[in-house]
Amino acid sequence: EARPAGSGDGHGHGGQNHGSEAGEIELTPEQIQSAGILTAAVGPGAIDRLITVPATLATDQERLVRVPPRVSGIVAELRRRLGQEVAANDLLAVIESREIADAKADLLAAARQEGLARNMLEREQRLWERRVSAEQDYLRARAEAEEARVRLDLARQRLIALGLGEAEVAGLLQAGSNGASSLRRHEVRAPIAGRIIARRAETGAAVTAETDLYTIADLSQIWVELSVRPEDLLYVREGQRVTVTPPTGGEADAAIARIAFV
Repeated sequence: EARPAGSGDGHGHGGQNHGSEAGEIELTPEQIQSAGILTAAVGPGAIDRLITVPATLATDQERLVRVPPRVSGIVAELRRRLGQEVAANDLLAVIESREIADAKADLLAAARQEGLARNMLEREQRLWERRVSAEQDYLRARAEAEEARVRLDLARQRLIALGLGEAEVAGLLQAGSNGASSLRRHEVRAPIAGRIIARRAETGAAVTAETDLYTIADLSQIWVELSVRPEDLLYVREGQRVTVTPPTGGEADAAIARIAFV
């Protein structure tokens, strides 16, 4: 307990004042000021608690993509290696596949059939307008042309589902039978930009549609997994700010994050 001099019954002596009560020490106003003693009204307040825990850097699961070939076949080429950065739509691998060859052949056949049906419809329409042929022949040709168009759309959608882009499908239709030599070739491309963190196939290996050829991670944003002691969980909550400091770095290298879930 510290009180200004003169507030009690004791008298100062030799620069240090001893009060009349045991255990009391009286200080002069100068001594209180030099010691930095302040008085304040008692009331509620917040107590800061600093918890330091170990952490592990991990990929953001929402920015992680596994790349399957989507068709069965043999790995002919692997264009990217582990650790390389890739851009979206970069060529990763080439698969030789009978499944993709059949799908491309179906597309070309459907395109030829659709062209023939369309020409027949135009011919029957001209004849019917000139009253040379019956309306029934014109309606039959129109129905066949519509069915051919539907088959062509289905063949196109099947190839898109297998991983071909619209530009590749259009190029295949434009090349027609001239591109038959590359029907078995299936290109696997990167769906996102990022870094290759896993490669699970080798050239010449047989793969299925579900085989993960590559795993690509977008590392522009990552997770930090914190290992909190059970007795400290009371002080941890979702949305709380945390400071992440690398082991070899200082405050300048620290990053601010928020707890996503506990």
